[in-house]
Amino acid sequence: MANVTLVGDVHGKIPEYQELLSKHPGPVIQLGDMGCGFLEIPKFAYQHRFIRGNHDDPAAAHRHQNYLGEFGFVKTFGIFFMGGAFSIDFEMRQDWMRKGSSACWWPDEELSPVQLNQAMSMYLDIKPRIVVSHEAPAIAGLTILQKEQKRLYKFDCTTSRTAQYMQQMFDQWQPELWVFGHYHFSRNFKIDKTRFLCLNELEPFELDTNKPLESFYE
Repeated sequence: MANVTLVGDVHGKIPEYQELLSKHPGPVIQLGDMGCGFLEIPKFAYQHRFIRGNHDDPAAAHRHQNYLGEFGFVKTFGIFFMGGAFSIDFEMRQDWMRKGSSACWWPDEELSPVQLNQAMSMYLDIKPRIVVSHEAPAIAGLTILQKEQKRLYKFDCTTSRTAQYMQQMFDQWQPELWVFGHYHFSRNFKIDKTRFLCLNELEPFELDTNKPLESFYE
């Protein structure tokens, strides 16, 4: 196990992100919405990896040397990861494209049902201690939105295929820590056995996987 910095949505703010990386030179996992497809994402140091969100072109992400993958397990850190999410504004983005805009929405932004079943099977086999993702289980998204009473338009995210699959995963195995982005809040809360962290845009979280996870919140 080792230290790793987790970082919230970037949304194409590459200069700001590169400055953040200069302050966190070790391993980094970025939690999606890097901006792949909206602009050319530069190559980063080898120890940097990212997953994709709903503001990433899946094909562009796959071509990038720092893309971590659709889902999987990083044994070095004991982290299960899973990308993809639903865009609540997909109809507006489709309309822009019909009017001549460059591609800004992709029909495979969420993992397919086959991929989601494969991810769930791997997750239940591994029973990970730590999960990182762009979306979150439905209950986590609902908890934030109901408490904050802001960005209520994101309620539809919690009914998405991705959030519902993640909810099934959470119902069957509760990891110690689940870190996600997507909702654009900086929040720390617990549901049953799991500590959830929602990272805001460009928010870093330094995780020492050798330490008891609850020690980060005492």
